[in-house]
Amino acid sequence: MFPANQPSKVVIKTKNGKEYSEYLEYPKGDPREPMTIEDLDNKFSALSLDLFGEEKHKEIKDVIFSCEEIDTKEFISKLII
Repeated sequence: MFPANQPSKVVIKTKNGKEYSEYLEYPKGDPREPMTIEDLDNKFSALSLDLFGEEKHKEIKDVIFSCEEIDTKEFISKLII
């Protein structure tokens, strides 16, 4: 199947015998399996919250998630830390 597809399967088996699995043909973020806004929000938070603190993190996230509504100069000036 590779390289046309990049299948992945994860199986989690709990101590009490339950089993959870997920299968994807393409990795999350691939154009054929795009990330949702919620996925992007979760990833951004996981990678940046500890670096900036809650208030600055929200400020940066709001700028990034609304970047289509502002011009380049304003976008860059709001991201200067």
